[in-house]
Parts: sequence; C-alpha cells; structure tokens
Amino acid sequence: VGPDVTTWLQHLPVVTKVWVASSVLVTVAVNLDFFDFKLIKWNGISNVVEHFQFWRFLTCFLYLGRFEFNTMVCFFIQSQFSERYEKHGGFPTSPRGGRSADYCFMLVFCMFATLVSLPL
Repeated sequence: VGPDVTTWLQHLPVVTKVWVASSVLVTVAVNLDFFDFKLIKWNGISNVVEHFQFWRFLTCFLYLGRFEFNTMVCFFIQSQFSERYEKHGGFPTSPRGGRSADYCFMLVFCMFATLVSLPL
C-alpha cells in the first residue's frame, strides 16, 4: 500500500470509511471462499427470525459481486458518491455540521425501506 492510498483512506469521512471498508472485506471474503454467499444473502425474514441470523440485515448490502471490472466500478462509485454526500450533501442538523449522522441515518433508513419493500 503506497502513501497515496493511505492518505486517501485517512481523509475519508468516518461513515464512508466504514461503509467502503466493510464492503471490501465482505466482497473479498466471499470471493476467496472464507464463507459462502448463501450465508449473507437476503432470503426473507424467516432466516432471521427462525435461525437468529441477524447479520443478514446488513451483509446483503455489503456484497458487491464477483471480482470483475464491474465490481471495481461499483467500489469506485460507492466511495466517490458516499464521500461527496457525507461531506457536502444533505442538510446539516446542527451548526457544526452533522452530515455524518445524516448520512448514516439515510443509509439505515434506505436499507430498512428496501428490506420492507421486498416480498416475504
């Protein structure tokens, strides 16, 4: 890892850093067969309720696909849009900013809305 990558990572906002790092870790772990894709995909609420697999609420949003060019484009778009939205987008809720909290709330709300809108 060169100094340019570490500098870039240090200057990312906190929510973007966690979001992108988690996506990279989950995608790499599935592609290197550390665990099976079937353990992270959303199969409906039955796995969560019956088998207490609560990680499925989050991991289904972190996996970006097999290693290919499209996946690298997804990582790039995710990092760029996330950084821009967290730094400049939305409406700050306090005089000191609050954009990270707004962005985190937006992510959680959109995840919840997506899962609720899926058929059971």
